[in-house]
Amino acid sequence: MPNFDRDIGEHGARLDMIEKDLSSIKVDVREIRDALVSAKGGWKMLMAAGALAGAVGSFVITKILPFLSGAPK
Repeated sequence: MPNFDRDIGEHGARLDMIEKDLSSIKVDVREIRDALVSAKGGWKMLMAAGALAGAVGSFVITKILPFLSGAPK
């Protein structure tokens, strides 16, 4: 004769363990999501800084550097 109470207790314990694991996974997924959300703006800022540096560098090369070296205009 099977012992149903013992089986139900085992399944209950397994379910509790799964619920704990699921809650820890939920926390980890939220941390990953938060990191991705904060990284979205970071690459845009790097691109803007690169564009600004490129604009300033091209201005220096084309306008100021020939003037300083004494080359004809």
